[in-house]
Amino acid sequence: MNREQALYYPIDTSWGKLHLHINYEDGRITKVFLNMPPIGTELSMMAQLTGILITKYAEIGGDPLNLVKHLQSIKFGTPSFYAGNQIDSIPHAIAFCMKKTAEDVGIKEEKNSDVVLETAGSET
Repeated sequence: MNREQALYYPIDTSWGKLHLHINYEDGRITKVFLNMPPIGTELSMMAQLTGILITKYAEIGGDPLNLVKHLQSIKFGTPSFYAGNQIDSIPHAIAFCMKKTAEDVGIKEEKNSDVVLETAGSET
């Protein structure tokens, strides 16, 4: 079992600098932390919430790389550039960084990692 490691990406967006930390271990993305100053703004809280939801999805067995195509399809605001790549929104930046992490450390997308969620009171 490998020790959890992380990569950091500072992305300039039209709303300010987005700080992404993507943790990985044993060939999987395990956590995504997002921070966008100024802390306490609605945009900052939405960025943090997105990281929490991706992390929780990973914790219940989902593969965060399955979210990349959905996140990168969200485009709004003025595009910015990171490492020569156009970033069209905060969700697009998250997708770009998750994909880059996977490529840089050799993580493969799990094609059959769909997670079935049960709601309270549902019968299976």
